Amino acid sequence: MEASSENEHFGCATENVCLSYASLTVEALNAEYNIVAYSGRGVAQNYDCSRINTMSEIWKQIFPDEVEPAWDPDLFIPDVTVINLGTNDFNCGVIDTSLFRMEYEKLLRAVRQAYPETRIVCLVGSMLNDNYPVNSLSTIRYLIQTIIQQAIAEGDSNLYYYELSPQTGNLGYGADWHPSVAQQKKNALELTAYLSSIIDWAL
Repeated sequence: MEASSENEHFGCATENVCLSYASLTVEALNAEYNIVAYSGRGVAQNYDCSRINTMSEIWKQIFPDEVEPAWDPDLFIPDVTVINLGTNDFNCGVIDTSLFRMEYEKLLRAVRQAYPETRIVCLVGSMLNDNYPVNSLSTIRYLIQTIIQQAIAEGDSNLYYYELSPQTGNLGYGADWHPSVAQQKKNALELTAYLSSIIDWAL
């Protein structure tokens, strides 16, 4: 996010989790947090179109490339779990919607099993739009909303859907078209307001 423009390629020197929308939201809410993130991974397929070691498979591993040791969910029990996955799944242009649905549902069940009381917010990030990849925003919106509706119908009432404002370029871009610092700040304000509407952080 700290790259000078979208023409600069990704590198660790311009990566800064402290300025991400996630960290800024946590700071605004004076909350504790645990981030699970891995560049290029999707829920059903990854940025490179591979379908192995996706986030739905590795999210509970302490080291992403090693199955053991596994993370003990009792070490950190969140009031809210925010899942922002799907952007990398659409990179290849063609997505198997049935596979996406199956893997996303599997992930939701796994998170719910690990954290029975957490509020799960299924988030759509700021990088997707319907221009590129074509219809990606509309497609992921439909998929996730219907997945949530089905889960609620089956008895899980602690599920929510929220979209961050898509980046348009007016706030600049980070490396390889990722969100800029300004976009991260905008999205953090949005997410802070939304999370405050579904949970009383003074408790």
